[in-house]
Amino acid sequence: DYMLSLERGQFAADTYGLSLTGDIPAGPLKISYHGEYAKQTDATFATTTTNIKTQNDATYYNIEATASMMGVSLGAGQELLSGTSGSDGKTKFQTPLATLHKFNGTADMFLVTPNGGLIDTYATVGYGAAGLGKALATYHTFETDVAMGGKSDLGHELDLQYSNAIPGVKGLNGLLKAAFYSGGDVTNYTKDKDILWIELDYKF
Repeated sequence: DYMLSLERGQFAADTYGLSLTGDIPAGPLKISYHGEYAKQTDATFATTTTNIKTQNDATYYNIEATASMMGVSLGAGQELLSGTSGSDGKTKFQTPLATLHKFNGTADMFLVTPNGGLIDTYATVGYGAAGLGKALATYHTFETDVAMGGKSDLGHELDLQYSNAIPGVKGLNGLLKAAFYSGGDVTNYTKDKDILWIELDYKF
């Protein structure tokens, strides 16, 4: 349960939810699952600028399953942040305090939920082994929950990541990450975007 009373009234809301995570052994496979559901309603506490109820009514869910064996993993999932048409008496689901870069594609196209909401359907392939590092590829398709201007395609994205220890220097690790976003047909989400990260981290 999160009750936010923020200076910007449009971010004030109560969020109630639940989360379920577990593993299912299946012979040589390990199947991991994760599920979340949340509901946003009007803020209980007054905001700094207003105490007017904003008719918050938004929904969130995330379902994901991953199968792994001998360092190889395959996963799939879907995440929904509900949206609004602007005339249906609802609000879009918002996460103003979230770790945004980690979710919905690392090209950071959806740091703010589109007015029509967001449905992120994704698949992952990963591999990790001692001495070889860890590699992960994720493919996303994005669409709105409610059409915006009669359109719902928010594009798709491929994210690639590889990390490993740097040989010869204890505590030094490297990270190579890339994001390739291809735009859809919804206004403000039509342009392509590519990003490359190269990072070095040293622990002592």
